[in-house]
Amino acid sequence: MTGRSEVSGWQGAGVRPRIFLPRPKLASGEQVLRTWHANWLRRGIARGGTLNLTDRRLLFQPNTVEALIGLRAESWDRSQLGGIKLVRGRRRIATWQRRLGVVLTDGEVAEFVVWEPEAAVRELDALLTGGAPSR
Repeated sequence: MTGRSEVSGWQGAGVRPRIFLPRPKLASGEQVLRTWHANWLRRGIARGGTLNLTDRRLLFQPNTVEALIGLRAESWDRSQLGGIKLVRGRRRIATWQRRLGVVLTDGEVAEFVVWEPEAAVRELDALLTGGAPSR
């Protein structure tokens, strides 16, 4: 591992425009294991940013525009994560029909629009459970 996280998304060439997608604020010694470009669906509104898995937590980091209108980073300790699933929606927009669902231990499901959600579900689940992701 090079110490740099891989970023995937529709622009997924591993490029992170630093002005538009700021790096997440990490605790001392915390490392990002994987990052996905993501839109977090909250209250019917898609909020853009990145979804970051670290060795300690799952963190949504809003992009610069979302941060300017008041959206704050939000994170969940690994102990709060109850599972990962594919969520199927009723929206007609093709990319929103299948989403990455993060099931929290309190029963809430945080939904994220990511590129290739089936692959993201498999990979995130494997990373959280210590297995190797299947492609």
